[in-house]
Amino acid sequence: MIYAMSFNAQLSQEQKFSFVKEYLQPVVVKNWKKLEHEKYHLFMLFQAINKLQYFDKEFCEPILDALKARKSFARGLQLIEVYETLAKIQASGNFYRDLTADVAFWKDKLQNKDSVVWRYDIENMKWFTYQELK
Repeated sequence: MIYAMSFNAQLSQEQKFSFVKEYLQPVVVKNWKKLEHEKYHLFMLFQAINKLQYFDKEFCEPILDALKARKSFARGLQLIEVYETLAKIQASGNFYRDLTADVAFWKDKLQNKDSVVWRYDIENMKWFTYQELK
């Protein structure tokens, strides 16, 4: 529901935040024990709060902690998306705290993933082109 809300163009940012805070956040908090173990839903929630730019401390911290606690990300693409998203949020300065440690954590995870290192430029956050891989 939060992910769908992030695409709603008819409501103002304040209306979206109010709806999430009043109706959706309590549902997520209530069902957190189930949600924190569902990688797909956790990842979609992370994308939605980023798209909405809804950075409530009580809402974001458990999501970031649960993502960090994940033992594995089978697909390097999800690691890349989390890393890029956190780096962009950090650069924007819209988050309530400094994300340098989080960005470094995900960067380190990427650097230790062999399937990613040879095809993704971590420093510049871009995929290597075919010519660069030759």
